Amino acid sequence: MLPIAQNDCFLSMSQDYLVCTTIHKARLLGVFTGETFVRVTLDKVHKTTKPYARSENPYYNEYFVFELRCTLTELLRLTVLYEVRKRNTCKKTMAHGELLIDLQSVWNQPNRCYFKKWGRLEASIADVSNSALGASKGYLQIDLAIVTQHSDPNTVLRPHEDEMLDLNKWQINQDYNNIEKNMLQNADNIMQSNIRYTVTFYKAVLIKKSDYLIQFRFHPFKGKTNVCKSTSQPEWNHSVCFSWTYPSLSQTFIVQILSHEHLQWKAIADYEIHFDEIAFKDKPALGPTYVHFYDIASPLQYLGRILVEVVSESLPAGPARDILTKPVTPVDEKRWWQEETFLVEFVPLQGDFLHGNYSNCKISMKLAENSSNYVECFLKSYPEKAPNTGSNLKYFRQEAPYKAVYLQITMPDNRYKFDSDYYMQEVLDLIESELTTFKLFQIKYNNQFVLQAKCFKAIIMNLLNKLKEGVDDKRLEYTGFKDVTMWDTNRLIYINAFFDKFPEKLRAMRQKLKTSPAILIEPTITEVVAEMVMHCNELKSLLATTRLQDEWPTLMIMLSVSGNREIAVCCLNAKYFLNAPKDKSASPNSLCWRMRNFIFKDIQCQHSCINCGCNYGIIQGSLGIVVDSERIEYLATITSDWKQTELYYWSPVVQYTVYKCRIFIHQAKVRPGSDRSGLCDGYLRVIIGSQWAETRTEEATLSPIWNCVICFDVIVMPGSMQWYVKNPPLVAVELYDRDRITANEYVGCGMLPVAVISMTAADESAREASESKAKLNKLVKTRNAMRMFNKLKVLSPPPLTWVPIAQQGSVRAEVLMSAELVETREEVGRIQVEEPSITIGIPASIKPIMRNYVLEVIFIGFRNYTKSTFGARHRIKVMMGDLLLTSGLSSTRLKNSINFLVIFASGVVSLPEQLEYWPAIIATDVSVSSKGAETTLGAVLIPDSKRFLQADKSVKCIPATSSEEGSTALQIGEIEDNDESKPLLNKNKPTVFQRTLGVFKRSKEHEKLPPIESTDLAQVIDETQYSWWTKYYNSIFTYQDTGDRSHLYKHSLVIYSNELERQADLSYLHDWAEPVNLVHGVKYKKNSIPKEETYATLKLNIKIVPCKCGPNDAGDGIMLRPLAAALNPRYQAELHTLTDLTKIIVRIYVVQGLQLRPHDRSSKSDAYVKLHLGGKTIANRAHYVPNEANPVFGKCFQMEGVLPRDNMLEISISERNIFADDYIGSTFVDLEDRWRTRHRAAVGISQEYSKNGYNKWRNIATPYEILSELCSQRELPPPKFLENSIEVDGLKFKDETRIATSEDIQERLSLTALHHLDQLPSFGYKLVPEHVETRILYRRDCPGIEQGKIQLWIELYEGNLNIPAPIDITPHPPQPYELRVVVFSCRDLTLDDRNIFGKKMSDIGVKGWCADKDQSQATDIHYRSMNGEALFNWRMVFPLKYSTNEDMMVVKLKSGILNEYEVKHPPTFYLQVWDNDLITKNDFLGMLEINLSNFPEPCTNPRYCTLTHDFAGIKLPESLARLQGITHRHRPPVNLFQKKRIRGWFPLYAQTDQISMDNKLKEQLRTQTGKIELELELLTEAEAATNPCGVGRNPPNALANPARPDTSFNPITNPLKSFRKILLPALIKGLIILVVCAIVILVIAEFFSLLPYKIF
Repeated sequence: MLPIAQNDCFLSMSQDYLVCTTIHKARLLGVFTGETFVRVTLDKVHKTTKPYARSENPYYNEYFVFELRCTLTELLRLTVLYEVRKRNTCKKTMAHGELLIDLQSVWNQPNRCYFKKWGRLEASIADVSNSALGASKGYLQIDLAIVTQHSDPNTVLRPHEDEMLDLNKWQINQDYNNIEKNMLQNADNIMQSNIRYTVTFYKAVLIKKSDYLIQFRFHPFKGKTNVCKSTSQPEWNHSVCFSWTYPSLSQTFIVQILSHEHLQWKAIADYEIHFDEIAFKDKPALGPTYVHFYDIASPLQYLGRILVEVVSESLPAGPARDILTKPVTPVDEKRWWQEETFLVEFVPLQGDFLHGNYSNCKISMKLAENSSNYVECFLKSYPEKAPNTGSNLKYFRQEAPYKAVYLQITMPDNRYKFDSDYYMQEVLDLIESELTTFKLFQIKYNNQFVLQAKCFKAIIMNLLNKLKEGVDDKRLEYTGFKDVTMWDTNRLIYINAFFDKFPEKLRAMRQKLKTSPAILIEPTITEVVAEMVMHCNELKSLLATTRLQDEWPTLMIMLSVSGNREIAVCCLNAKYFLNAPKDKSASPNSLCWRMRNFIFKDIQCQHSCINCGCNYGIIQGSLGIVVDSERIEYLATITSDWKQTELYYWSPVVQYTVYKCRIFIHQAKVRPGSDRSGLCDGYLRVIIGSQWAETRTEEATLSPIWNCVICFDVIVMPGSMQWYVKNPPLVAVELYDRDRITANEYVGCGMLPVAVISMTAADESAREASESKAKLNKLVKTRNAMRMFNKLKVLSPPPLTWVPIAQQGSVRAEVLMSAELVETREEVGRIQVEEPSITIGIPASIKPIMRNYVLEVIFIGFRNYTKSTFGARHRIKVMMGDLLLTSGLSSTRLKNSINFLVIFASGVVSLPEQLEYWPAIIATDVSVSSKGAETTLGAVLIPDSKRFLQADKSVKCIPATSSEEGSTALQIGEIEDNDESKPLLNKNKPTVFQRTLGVFKRSKEHEKLPPIESTDLAQVIDETQYSWWTKYYNSIFTYQDTGDRSHLYKHSLVIYSNELERQADLSYLHDWAEPVNLVHGVKYKKNSIPKEETYATLKLNIKIVPCKCGPNDAGDGIMLRPLAAALNPRYQAELHTLTDLTKIIVRIYVVQGLQLRPHDRSSKSDAYVKLHLGGKTIANRAHYVPNEANPVFGKCFQMEGVLPRDNMLEISISERNIFADDYIGSTFVDLEDRWRTRHRAAVGISQEYSKNGYNKWRNIATPYEILSELCSQRELPPPKFLENSIEVDGLKFKDETRIATSEDIQERLSLTALHHLDQLPSFGYKLVPEHVETRILYRRDCPGIEQGKIQLWIELYEGNLNIPAPIDITPHPPQPYELRVVVFSCRDLTLDDRNIFGKKMSDIGVKGWCADKDQSQATDIHYRSMNGEALFNWRMVFPLKYSTNEDMMVVKLKSGILNEYEVKHPPTFYLQVWDNDLITKNDFLGMLEINLSNFPEPCTNPRYCTLTHDFAGIKLPESLARLQGITHRHRPPVNLFQKKRIRGWFPLYAQTDQISMDNKLKEQLRTQTGKIELELELLTEAEAATNPCGVGRNPPNALANPARPDTSFNPITNPLKSFRKILLPALIKGLIILVVCAIVILVIAEFFSLLPYKIF
C-alpha cells in the first residue's frame, strides 16, 4: 500500500493534540461529610467537576477536553493531575487525595488511552497530616486518551479488548466496578513498593561561560540547585531526595539548565529521565553518567553535558512526602571509567547529488563542544543533456592523497560496555538481511513451499549458531577493568533474559516448520515469517531503549558554503565508529575506517523519519574514532586498505576500481497531484558517480512502465571492490513531471543501494540465468535450496525492489527497480567515459513472469462532485498495465452525482505472476467538450490492486482483432465457477474452518441459557411494559448474579462501537462498489503533512479474473480479449438499475450523543440534532437536551430522497445558545452504499421474528420471502422445511428461537437460515442485523479531531411502497417511586465520648437521604447510650424518580435562578449515624450506602452481620481487604425494585486512624463500627397513594414507640427528671461509697490505735 505520508516524519513538529478525560466516580474516599469535587490540571489549565455531597462514593460522570499545540516531546513531558478536594466554608480547600499520570504512559498504551480504569489516590504533597505514604485515600475511575489528527477514532476511549459494546457500557456497566481487575496498573499494593529516589548533580561541562543553575521537577516536587557564577564548568555536588511509589504512572523527572542572560533566568536546555526506562524490572538506577544537552530552539546546537546519578532504595514504611536537598562529595570518576583522548577523522572522497548553485563547499565536523578543521571541495555541474530540467545538482571529486577532517575530544572510555550493543546490532543486521533475501527467494520460487520451508529452517539454524557464538565469546558480559554501575548490571541481566529465551523461540519456530503437514505449509511459513519479524522488532526496541547511559554526543558532519553558512548536516551515532579495544577483535560490522555513504539532509529539515525526501547530497568517505594512544597499533591493522602519506593525509592502497553499472527500471506507482489534471508525465533521473541519465517520458499516467535498462559503461570508484560489498554506493533517483511550458515539476527523490558484484560472480549468474531460461518450468531440488538462497545475495542482475520516492515527508511514489555495479578489468588511464545507453526490456531473469488476466470494471458514477462542468460531459478511463478501459459518456448531472450511459467494460491485461509486482490501477476523470476534445480533470491511484483478484475463477479468452483493446459492451467471458454475487474482497470471506468454529461457538452460547420449555414466560416477563429501549439496554447491560434471569427472555439487538461501514464482516459495505477520491492537486505546508485536494468520489466495481487461454495464445494481453458470451439476464437487469433513479424514504433514529465536546467553558452542552439530505434540512432545535454532555435524544426523523442524486446524508449536532448556536460536529452517511449492498443494510434483520410487540418485524418482506428471493438470485432450489429444521443450499438448521416461540415456524426457521447465511457455500456473507451504530463527529475546520459520538440507526424503504409505522423511541420518563425506610435499632456502635463520670456514652441519631441531599431526614435522638445500642422505630419517606432501563435515578438541579436540568445518578440511599453534641461538633459514628438495584442481602441475625468483601457492589484488592479486616463471605445481591421489601441487619463502617507499627505515623483503615436494623420498602406512586404512611411515628400506619431505657431522654427539656434519673443516683452512689469508706477508715484507725495496748 502506498501511503500518502509518513506520520512519524512529523512527530518533532508542532501539532494539535487533544487530551480527553472523563471522571466517572470515586470510591472509598473516607470522606463522609461535606462536598467533594475533582479538579483536573494539565499544563497550568484547571477544570473542575460539580461537587457531590455527603458520600464517600461520589458519582461525577463529567467529560473534559484540553487543547494543546506542541511537539510530541513536549506533550509527553506533561503530567495530568487529578485532585479530589473537599470543599470547606471558612478554610482553604485542601486536596484529599491525588492521582498523577504521565502522558507518556498514556501514549504507550495500545490505543493511547485508558478506559474506565481505577487509579489509587495518594496523599497530597501539600497534606501536612501524618498520613502514611502508602495509605490509600480512595480510588478514582477515569478515562484518559490522547487524540491526534492521525489517531484511529475507533480505538480512542475504548478498552484494548476486541469487544463490540465497550463504548456504550460507560454509563451503566457494573463490571467496571471491580477495582481489582480494572486498576490503571497491573500491580496491586503488594507489588508496589515505596522508593526513595536520590538524584545527584555533580558537575557540568558547558560551551559558554555564564551563571548556571539546575532546575528540576518531578511532579509534584520542584527545586533548584545553587548558582555557579561566571563559569563554563560549574560544580554543584547537589543531591535531591524524595519518596514515591514504584511502579507508578508518574515517573518523569525533568531537568532544565537555566542561564542568567539579559538580567533574567532563561531555560536553555532540558532533559527527561523516565524512571521506568532505567529500571529493567528492578529498582530505577542510572549512572554516574554524563547527560548531553542541546539547545531548545536549535536542536543541532550542542550546549554541554551534566554528570548525574540516580539511586533508589526500598523503604519498609512510607514516610511523609517531602523533598530533601543536601551537598555531597564529588564523585570519583576513575572508579567508573577512564577518560581517553579520541581522535576523530573523516576522509571525504567524493560527493554526488549535491543541491544548490554553489562553486565550492566546505566539510567539517562537530562533536560536543569541539569543532574540526574543514576540507574545501570544488563543485562541478552535471552535464546538461536537455533543457528545462528544473534542477541544479553538483558533484565533487577529491584527489589523492585525501585530506582528512579531524578533531580531538576527551571522553570516558566505555568501549567494553558498548560491546553488547555491537553484538545486538550484528544479530539484528543478520535477521534483517536474511529476511530480505528470503522475501526475494519467495518471489523467485513462489509456489515451491517445501523449498521455502527448508530454506527458512536453515536461516534459523544460522541464527542459532550466531547466538551460540555470542555466548561462547561472552559478548553479553562486561569484561572491562572498571567498576560497573547498578544500571549496567540490571541492563545486562535484562538483555540476557531476552537472549536466553530467544533460542527457545527459534527452535519452536523450526519445529513448527518441521511438523507442519504439506497442506498447511504455506500458512505456516507465513506465520513463522511474521513471528521472526516480530522478534526483529523486539530486538530493535531493546537496542533503542536500553542504552540510556554512557552515550556519546551526536557526531555532526556539516556542509557549509561561502560565509560559513551551514546548509546540510549528517547526524551520526559516534559509538559505532569507535575502534575496538586492544584485547578484543573488531566486530565484522564495525564502521571504523570503513567506506560508507553519508547522506546529508537540509539543515532546516525537522522530519523525524529517514526517508523524508529532504536529502541534500551523498558523500562517500571513511570515518574513524580511535583512541589517541592506540592510534599507531590500529593504523597497522588497516594498512591493506589505507596508507598515510603525511599527517592527516590518506591514500588508498588500491587507487581506483572501474565498474560497469546497470540500472533496471520496470515501473512506478505515482500518487496523483503533480499537476491540476491529477496525472503525471513522469520520467526518472538516476545519478551515480559523476554521471546521470533519464528515462523516456510516460505521458498522462500514474503507473508508468518504462521497462528499460540504463547502462553506464564506466564508473570509477576510489578504493578496492571489497570496500563496497557491505556498504554499497547509492543511486540517487529523482522523479519529475514533465511540463512543456514551465520547468518540470519535481515529484520527489529516493535512494537505491547498488549490488556490488565481482566479475566471477557476474559470469556465474549469467550462466545460471541461461540454464534456468532453458529449463523454465523445472522445480528446484530441495537439497539445492540454500545454494540458491545464498546466490540471491550476489545475484546478477539483482531482483527488483520497490524504492520509495518522497518529498517533504510524504511518500509520493514508488519505483520498481534495481541496480548493480560489476567490476571490470579496465584501467583508468585507458578508458573513455561514454554516454550512458538506454535499452528497452529488462533481463528475463528478473523480469516478472507475465500472465493474462481479465479486468472487468463497472463504472457506477461520480458522487459528491464539486467541480462545475459548464455543459461538458465526462467519461472515466481506467488504466492498468497495458490495458485502457473507457466508460460511456455521462448522462445528465443530478446535483453532485453523475452517471454514465455505458457502465461496463472489460479487457485482457498482462500482469506479473508475483502479486508484489502488480501495477496500480489508475482512474481518470476526462471532460469531453462538444467538439470531442478531451481534458483530464483529475485522477486517482488505487495501489493495492491485488485485492480485486478473483483467484477461484477463470475466464476463457480468444484472439482479438487489431481494433480491439477493451470491450465496453455488456459481454464478458464465460466464467468458470460463476458467481457474480460473491464478495469482491475475498480477504473478508470466512474459511470453512472459521464457519465451523462459529457454529460451535454459537451452540456453546445457547447451552449456557436455561431451556425455554422449563420456564413459564408469563411469570417472568410482561411484554406490555416493554419498548424498544428494553432491547437497547438489554443489549448493553452486563448483569450481575442477582438471581433475576428475566433478561434472558428479553429481545436484544447489536450495538456497533463504530460506524456500520467500518465493519469488516460486512465488507465495509463496499462489496457492490469501491469508492475512491479523485485528486487534482496537493497542498504543501511547511512543517505539516501534505494535503491532497479532492473534488469527487468515484465508485467502481472492479474484478480481476485469471485468463484461461489456449496453448497457442501466449503473448501480451492486448492480443487477447474475453470470449464473447451473453450475460446473465438478471445481472444485466441489475446493471441497468444502477443508472435508474430510485425514490427512497429515509428514517433516521437518533438515540443519544456520547462525550460531546462543548465549545464554552462548561463541560456540558445544550445539544440538538440537525439533518441535511439533498436540499432539505430538518433541525430539532426546539427539543434540545439541556446541560448534558451525553444527551439522550430518542427522536425519529423521516426524509425523502432520490438515488443517486441524494446519496449523502449529513447528521450534525449543534449547541443551542441565546444569540448564535455553536456547531459541534457532523457525520456523513452514504445512503447508496446501504441501499445497493448485498448485505441488505436498508433494514436490519432482528434476532427473532415477531408480528407484534416491541420486537415487531421491521422489514416489508417476511424472512421466508427474503430467503426465497436470495435462493432465486443464486438459482438455488427453494428452502425445504422438515419438522423443526430447514434445509438451504445443502445445509440444515434447527430453530434457534427462544422467546417468540408462538410465531409461525416457517418464518422462524427462515430467519435462522438468514442468520447463518455466511455458512452457506453459495453465499458466504452476513446480513446486517438489527443494530445501533456509533458514529464519530468531526468539524470541518478540525479534520481528524474527534468532537464526540452519536448513536443512531437508519432505515431505508422504497418510496412507492407501503412502509411500516416508525418506532417510538421517545425516552421513557423516569417512574416515580416512594422509598420507605424504617430504622429499628442499632447495635455494637463504637462510642467515642465520655460523660463527666468518665463512662462512654453517646447521644445517637440517624440521618438519611436519597435523591436530594437537601431533603435529608433524621430520626429522633437516643440519648445516653452506654452500650452502643440505640432504639428508634422511625420511618423515613423519600420520593424518587427511577429509570428502569438505565438503572439510574434522575435528579433535578437548578442552574441559576430559573433554569433546571436533570442529572443521573445510581439509585443510592445514604444513611449516617451521628453522636449529637450540644456545644461541640457532632461526631461521626458510621455510615451505610445502599445501591437499591444491587446490594448484598442483609442478615436476619445480627451475629453474622459483618463487612463483606463485595460490600456496596465494590470489590477491593485482596491486600487492601485483608488489611482492613473485610471478610470474603459472599451474600447474594438484591434488587429492591423487584423484591419491593426487605428487612435485616446492615453493617456500618467508618474510617479510623491507627498507629503504624513504628509508632510514628497514622494509617487510615476502614473498619466496621456497628450494625443497624432496617426495613426497606419501595412502592410506585400509585401503590404509595393507596397505602399511605406517616413520617417518623406519625399516622397513618404509625409505628410504636421504642422501648428505650429510662435514662434515655433530653436533659435540657427535662431538668428535674435529669436530676432524678442521672445526677441523684450518681450522688447517692457517691455518698454511699464515701460513708462506707469513712467507716472502714475509722475501723482501721481504731484498730491500729488500740494495737499497742493489746501487745503490752
